[in-house]
Amino acid sequence: MASIDLLAVHHVALRVADLAAALAFYRQLGFEPTACDEARRVALLRNAAGIELALIADADDSNDGKNILMDAAARYPGYTRLAFRVASVGDAVKRLREHRIPIAEGPLKVGARTTVAIRDPDRNVVELVEIDAA
Repeated sequence: MASIDLLAVHHVALRVADLAAALAFYRQLGFEPTACDEARRVALLRNAAGIELALIADADDSNDGKNILMDAAARYPGYTRLAFRVASVGDAVKRLREHRIPIAEGPLKVGARTTVAIRDPDRNVVELVEIDAA
């Protein structure tokens, strides 16, 4: 079977308790918003070097800071996933099915991105991201 051709680490996603406070902090580090999804309470940011962050504002702290992964109902502050850029989410989904790797979420369209999420054997979330051509 052919493997999925990973192109690069795409971004780091963080759950945050207060989106406005997180945006203010990361702006101080040179990040600027590139897209927002009000319904999902997500802000996508990028700095001049091309480093990307996704801030997800659906966190609470009622679990003593323990992170619950994205497809669980309870959401907490912390890292949520490793994201790899791919040329085609459609092709990646085909390969995932060939390898019998279950899809945890997606494909989803957010701004210029199409994403699909899977889990590694330790239940860590891995996201595959396709960027629309400009």
